[in-house]
Amino acid sequence: MNAIYQKKKMSLFKGASRNHYLLPSWKKLEWNKEYRFKVDPNAEFYQNIYQIVLEEGFHWKPKTNVVEFDDLCRR
Repeated sequence: MNAIYQKKKMSLFKGASRNHYLLPSWKKLEWNKEYRFKVDPNAEFYQNIYQIVLEEGFHWKPKTNVVEFDDLCRR
C-alpha cells in the first residue's frame, strides 16, 4: 500500500486495466499522520494507516493496536 500511495506501484492486482489514481475513491484516500498501527505488541514494527473520511468532521480515535506518531518520533 505504501508503494501504491507514493505512486511507485500501479496496482495490487496483476493485469489491472484502469489507472486507479484517476478514480474518485482513490483521490479521497489519505495517509493518517496521527497514528501508526503496531503490528506486534512485543516488536517495534509499525505500519502506516490510510483512510477515507466518509463523514465531514469525523475524527477517528482508535482504542488498541496503535501508537501516536509523535510518540514514535521521541524514541
